[in-house]
Parts: sequence; structure tokens; C-alpha cells
Amino acid sequence: MRNEILIILIMIIMTTSVCGCNQQESPVNNITTVTPIPSPSYLSSSITGIVYLNGYATSDVRIEAISTDGIDHRTTTTNDSGVYILNILPDTMYNVTAIYQGLRHTIWPVYITGETMTYDINLTTTPRSTIEGSGYTMGGPSPNTGMYDYKRWSGVVINVTSVKDNKIITALTDNNGRYSLEVAPNVLYNITGASSLQNKYPIPVFHYRNYAGPNMGYIDNITVGPNETALVDYEIRLP
Repeated sequence: MRNEILIILIMIIMTTSVCGCNQQESPVNNITTVTPIPSPSYLSSSITGIVYLNGYATSDVRIEAISTDGIDHRTTTTNDSGVYILNILPDTMYNVTAIYQGLRHTIWPVYITGETMTYDINLTTTPRSTIEGSGYTMGGPSPNTGMYDYKRWSGVVINVTSVKDNKIITALTDNNGRYSLEVAPNVLYNITGASSLQNKYPIPVFHYRNYAGPNMGYIDNITVGPNETALVDYEIRLP
């Protein structure tokens, strides 16, 4: 009888151990992992270009991009071919400076959104100040599509007139609608232009590069410092 009772007790203990009836369940962590949503690809912005010293592509040039509010500061150096590439924040205005063996040249304002823009920089052993840019003509809506016609024209006249002595410096745009003017540093210039030497279709709007818009950068005059390039685009509105 005792043996039977002992066997029954042993069986009960074994059954309890196997089923884990006396064990407590581990608490469950209620943690949800959310995969971050990447920024849209169109918000990725970068600048690239070649740095020249007296006309020769130059390596090991330091490139600094500093936002005009002073908050964002990014750097890189040119490679053996004088090429640089630097990611920057979209919708942010920067001054971009090339620095090499005591020489420096700044281009401003650099402002892009979701694209890669090319900015070549020319270092010189003598101070040089320039105004350069590009533009387009905006014609009326097409009778077929109703869409506005955007074209880049060569031969557009860009004038800057010194407020100091009324000296006029003139440039004509190339086949890509681009122009470049070398000016005296720290002199205030009025900037005007027209679609031809006959002053046909005067240019009503000049604005900082890629920064067009009401109250966002339309300009009538500009001053450029030593060893600086100011980026100024234009727009011609055809009837």
C-alpha cells in the first residue's frame, strides 16, 4: 500500500514539473519597431565642380560651404583632377569658398533643392571679382498646348553700371544663355539688360541664382567683394 502511495506521489510531482504549472510566464515587452521613412530623394542636394588655379585644375583645394545663417558648415577637398563634390542641405543658402595656399575665392549665393549643381571656381594670384549667371526667356502660352515657352538665348545683353563713376561693363550671353562680367571690388553696380543690342525686350527681373520669387531675391544693384563671384540670373518676359 505504501509503495502504491509513493508511486502515485512521484507521478504527480513529475507531471507538475513537466507541465510547468508552478512556473510563471515571462512578461511580454510591448515594443513596436517602426522603420524610419527615408527622406524623399528630391531632398538630396549637392554641389560639384572643378577648381582652377590660373587656368589649371588643382588638387587638394579645400572647399568650404557655410550657410548664410552660419549654422551649417561643410568641407571637402578636390581630387587629383581638381574635382570636388559636397552634399549640402536643400533650400538653404550657402557661401562656397575654395582655399589653397593662402588664395581664396567665394561664390554666392548657392541655393538648390533636390539636385546636383555644377560650380567651377577660378582661383587667381591677383584679386578678381565677377558677376555671372544664366537666364531664360519666358514667352506667352503656346496656342497648341497652352504651356509657357522657356528658352535660353545667346546674344542677350547684360550691363552693369558703376554708381561711383557711371562706367558701364557689358557682356553677351553664350549659346547656353550664360554670361560673366569682371567688375571692380566693393563698388555698387546697377544691373540691367535686354534681349538684344537694340534694347528689345528689356530684362525686368534679376535675381540671385535659383532663388527667384517675390521678396526672395529680386535685385536692381549689387556689390561684389574681392575674390568673390556673385551668382545673378535673369529672366526675359516676351509679350
